Amino acid sequence: MRHWWLVFLMAVALNAAPKQLLILGQKPDGHPPGTHEYMPGASIVEAMFAGRKEVQVTVAQADEPWASGPKLIAKADAIVVFLNEGGRFIQDDPKRAKAFADFAQRGGG
Repeated sequence: MRHWWLVFLMAVALNAAPKQLLILGQKPDGHPPGTHEYMPGASIVEAMFAGRKEVQVTVAQADEPWASGPKLIAKADAIVVFLNEGGRFIQDDPKRAKAFADFAQRGGG
């Protein structure tokens, strides 16, 4: 979807409580500088929601070990992933995989 953030904001506007948006990033991954800059990308998405009281944004650097991950995922209504090998990242830790499965089961986006 091209303008996913507009759809997200419209859905949020229909509910009174602020939605929790979790943005995950990592340190650069060894590619040439400027090519895989995950945290700057996360900062751009965070800036898109600046001043929006209906969305509470949390940006987390999800480099290993990421012990707080399952707790943050459990509170999120939506997650934006700026990670190297995101599928592997989810599956590499059983607690993290369960947290993402629970997130999907409750309708997280």
